[in-house]
Amino acid sequence: MRVVIEEARAAVLIKFLDERSRFNFLDEMIDGYCSPLVNALLEERVGVAEELLNQGADIKVKTNGKNLLQICVEANKLESASFIHRKDGTLSRAKNGDGEFSIFVSISTSPAREQRLKFAKWFFDQEQDQQFLSAFLHFIVAQTDVAEEIIRHLGSAITPIVNLADMFGETPLHVALGEGKLEVAEALVENGADMNVKLDGKNLLLFCVMQNKLESAQFVHAKDESQILGTGRYGETALQLAREFATLNFEIWLEAKCGSEGEENASPEDSNIED
Repeated sequence: MRVVIEEARAAVLIKFLDERSRFNFLDEMIDGYCSPLVNALLEERVGVAEELLNQGADIKVKTNGKNLLQICVEANKLESASFIHRKDGTLSRAKNGDGEFSIFVSISTSPAREQRLKFAKWFFDQEQDQQFLSAFLHFIVAQTDVAEEIIRHLGSAITPIVNLADMFGETPLHVALGEGKLEVAEALVENGADMNVKLDGKNLLLFCVMQNKLESAQFVHAKDESQILGTGRYGETALQLAREFATLNFEIWLEAKCGSEGEENASPEDSNIED
């Protein structure tokens, strides 16, 4: 039985290579054409791809600087992407020359909306590392204009990781507010982003003041008016921070909203001065 199986698998492989006689090597591009392994993946012939790998094809081979997982995602080949990811999960951690995870770029720059959403959902289903999923969420919020549609498509799938902070202590909501992406911020809040999160002892409204993002501060204020009375870890009020970091229009808005209260009546909850 084993001989029959091996012969059948060999026949499939030989037929595939015979149909593409221009390919002489398992991993090399010949006369500008993709390698047999890449061709098999692009045609979603994963059985052939499996046999090519068994025969020594290199799963880490690149074509035009892109690894096999990137190629499958950008070509909208979900079955092949799943196959490659199962074979070598480390390919999703590859970075490009700008230090970005290449898979993040491939998903978010897919030309069709349906393709972007499909692979974003696939990525969340495949990956188990919450920090890596959080990195993806931070990336699309900061670096792309498709974050809102992806977040709304993923929905509650992002809830377990939506409040995880990056290396700078910022959650995706901080990033959205800092970029002035209020539709993205709304989508994050709807899916579990914490409005009470703090960065360096400052609430979200104070964060917006320091970023000089008036519309973001107005967004936060509409959600939670009490934040305008918050203070930083050293007792800084919104007005004090605005005079140092923000525009005159920002100061005028703050004065209209809180008046002298912003200077004198800091919220007890937000007055936790740390040593």
